[in-house]
Amino acid sequence: MGLRATLAKAVASAFTAIGDIPESCTYRRTSSAYNTSTGTNVVTNTDYTIAKAVFLAYESMEIDKVTILASDQKFLIQASSLPVASVNIATDQIIDSSGKIFNILRISKDPAEATIKLQLRSPS
Repeated sequence: MGLRATLAKAVASAFTAIGDIPESCTYRRTSSAYNTSTGTNVVTNTDYTIAKAVFLAYESMEIDKVTILASDQKFLIQASSLPVASVNIATDQIIDSSGKIFNILRISKDPAEATIKLQLRSPS
């Protein structure tokens, strides 16, 4: 087993070990297609369930009031739990268990690509 696989397994164990802290949420992929017969864009939402995600607040020293606001959230998941091949920052959204919608502003991965961290911001 390589180092990447070992780290992925360790991350999976960590998500199990933290018990009821991770929550279920929805990953929403929004796409649009131009309908030539009607002359309009047809918007389609495809929702995927993420069983274990952790929402975290940013530390005060990370908040610069420009790229990171006090209301922004960190969103942490196992890379294997991401339901899409790539994140589309312009249109994809995360919906938490209470129904609050967040836009995705930034994505980062650890060097072994075992975890994915998203910066989320509520549009309201």
